[in-house]
Amino acid sequence: MISSLIPYFIQFGHIQIPGLGKLQFVKKDAVFHDHVLLAPQESIELLMNEEAPSTHFYQFLAHSLELTMDQVIKDYHQFWKDQLGQHQDIQFGSFGKFQCHNKKYQWQSHFDTKTYFNDIELGTLPILPPEEIMEVEIKKDRWWMAAIILFVIGILAIIFKS
Repeated sequence: MISSLIPYFIQFGHIQIPGLGKLQFVKKDAVFHDHVLLAPQESIELLMNEEAPSTHFYQFLAHSLELTMDQVIKDYHQFWKDQLGQHQDIQFGSFGKFQCHNKKYQWQSHFDTKTYFNDIELGTLPILPPEEIMEVEIKKDRWWMAAIILFVIGILAIIFKS
C-alpha cells in the first residue's frame, strides 16, 4: 500500500493518514538577512490533525490499485488501522519513517536539504544612488543612433553607386 501512496505524495506534496495526521512537504524560500543569503529549506513534517483524505486522493489510489472507490476507502483505512495497531516503526519509502514511542507515533525524516543547499555570505553590497542607475540605463539605450547612421550610410552608398 505504501508504494502506491508515494507517487501521490511526490506529485501533490501531502497525504492524509488516518490516525496519524497529515504528512506534508514544506518549503521555505531563501531569505537575505544580515549580509547572508540563507539557503531555502525544504522538509517533510507531520501535522497532527484528523481530516479525511480527499476524494481526489481516493480516485488517484483507486486508479493506481485498479480497485473501486468503495474498496479503496475500506482497504486504505484498514491498512493504517492494522499498521498502527502493531505499534512498530513504519517505513515510508526513502522519505523517512513513523517511529513508535509508547504507542504514539512521531515522524523521523530522512530528507535533509542542508546537504544540498548552503548559506551564502555576501558581505556588504555597493548601493548605487538612483542617478547612477539612470546613467547606466541611458548609455545602454543608444543603439538606435547606430541604426540610423548605418541606414544613412546605406542610402548614400546606393545613391553614389547609381
